[in-house]
Amino acid sequence: MDEDLARDALRSRERDLRTRRRARRTALALVVLAVAALGWQLTPAATSWWPFLTEWWPLVAAVVALVAAGVLWSRSLPRPAAAGSRAADRWSRIGGMVTTVTALGALVFTAISLQATRDQIEVARQGQITDRYTRAVDQLGAEGAANLHRRLGGIYALERIAVDSPRDQATIVEVLSAFLRSTSPRAQGEPCPPTPADVAAAFAVLTRRDVSRDPSPMVIDLRELCLREVRAVDGDLSGMSLIGSDPAGRRPGSR
Repeated sequence: MDEDLARDALRSRERDLRTRRRARRTALALVVLAVAALGWQLTPAATSWWPFLTEWWPLVAAVVALVAAGVLWSRSLPRPAAAGSRAADRWSRIGGMVTTVTALGALVFTAISLQATRDQIEVARQGQITDRYTRAVDQLGAEGAANLHRRLGGIYALERIAVDSPRDQATIVEVLSAFLRSTSPRAQGEPCPPTPADVAAAFAVLTRRDVSRDPSPMVIDLRELCLREVRAVDGDLSGMSLIGSDPAGRRPGSR
């Protein structure tokens, strides 16, 4: 009889041990899934996917998974035999669950706050880019030989904005090409004078742009301009219409 009881107790302990191990493995798997869901929710790259994926359901799924993991983990702990100890353990587990839920609530609040902070930072960044763009255009519009340095500063400021804000590159290309058309038109039947420094700089900036960011199709109208002896070392003339402008190394009428 004693041997049977001992064997039954041993089997019971083994079953309980296997149950605890399975619960712990499941809890760890849920924690991994929760962390992945939180990472997905808080990653800015997630906004480029299907709009539904950018909603807050990954955060809710993460909270549910973490709560389930906490429950399973608590069930995996050894159970005391005495009734008083079981009651004390039950209250201890309830307190632990309350702490877990509170921590998860704080996690949700933190995630939402981070999202709001990130949105505010992006709004502030766009405002700064707008201010920089406005100042650069003002510099570009300064006329006269005395303001040459201001125009050069505006041109290179626009180039930097195009690098920092790819979505504004197309607008900046239009501004610089309009500057070239208004500043250096080619008079019929007359030879072109030497190209001013600001015109050469604007042309060089256009050739240095990242053409992969251009909208398709895009044609930069630089026809019939005086671009005498301009330089564009390692420049990319993709998308430029240079008919009648005859820049260095190009034949009249080429594109």
